[in-house]
Amino acid sequence: MSKILMLFGDWSMGGGQNMVYELSKEIDPDKFDVHILCFAGRNFSSLEQRAEKCLKINYLDIKGKIGIVSILKVFSAIKRINPDIIHAHLGGMVFAIPWALLHKNKGLVVTAHTKAEKAFNKKVEGMFKYLLKNRKTKTRVVATSEENYKELIPYLSVSENVCKYVNNGIDIKRFYLKPHDSFTLINVARHDENKNQAALIRCFARLHSKYKNTKLFLLGDGDTHEALVRQVNDAGLSESIIFTGNVANAEDYYAISDLYVQTSHREAMPLSVLEAMAAGLPIVSTNVGGLCDVVRNNGYLVDDYDEDALFDAIVRIYEQSSEQYKKMSDESRLIVRDYSSEKMARLYEEIYEELL
Repeated sequence: MSKILMLFGDWSMGGGQNMVYELSKEIDPDKFDVHILCFAGRNFSSLEQRAEKCLKINYLDIKGKIGIVSILKVFSAIKRINPDIIHAHLGGMVFAIPWALLHKNKGLVVTAHTKAEKAFNKKVEGMFKYLLKNRKTKTRVVATSEENYKELIPYLSVSENVCKYVNNGIDIKRFYLKPHDSFTLINVARHDENKNQAALIRCFARLHSKYKNTKLFLLGDGDTHEALVRQVNDAGLSESIIFTGNVANAEDYYAISDLYVQTSHREAMPLSVLEAMAAGLPIVSTNVGGLCDVVRNNGYLVDDYDEDALFDAIVRIYEQSSEQYKKMSDESRLIVRDYSSEKMARLYEEIYEELL
């Protein structure tokens, strides 16, 4: 049986970490022995607790600036596990790429979880391009949307045979809807400048001034969280905009929502949008990354930084008839069938088998 090592930092509540969890638990255990190496140690998140129930996880405790000592520590851990393929995610490529350069008989898969220019650490990007172009190595790079795949090939200057794309996948069966009173918007994401929840709060303030039976759920935490709380308090919206922090049961918040709004400046394929679609929510989003692949007749895409267009799209969803809303809801559920965690795992298994 071939051994696969998933290498990344920790189980923070992010889309990349959720993707690793969904992939790892769905890989066929009769074909592959999956191990996890979290080089930054324990995070004590709800995601980590779920992962520990079903996955083989190894923890290191590397903090701060990465140097030769931390690299040797990770290399030692990799040697103990002795994988046939390392599958690197997020910061894991800093260790996986030099390791693959020294072990050319082993396989390396790197998933680019965001746009090409942001996906790769500049310290190892040159090594990675070398590995992709060297026929003696067994290296693949994977985009998480067709749109990002089209950007990866020219950015890395590589041929199509070493660059793949696999849609992120979710456990579709987890998500549902149930009756509720207020028309509720929801955003599930890290609170930071890229996710741009400040724009969503401004749009919601305009919506709520016209329609009082509206609410907004903001799930997550991050660098801009305190600033977002101040923004909400200053606008007098603390009773209508609910901050939940990081939660383990996001599906229960989708269930009592009516519209998912994504305001990011850049994305690959956000799992939160797919989760919202699985629950049957229409989507309003900035037109970035792979969002154009999944937002079609089930919502509206708007230009990044165009808050008037964002507001207008939200109002259009709010004001449409129940029949129009149901068509969008059904379309979300139909589209997301192609984004199951089972299908994602089968496609990654094909990449592993190709390398082996």
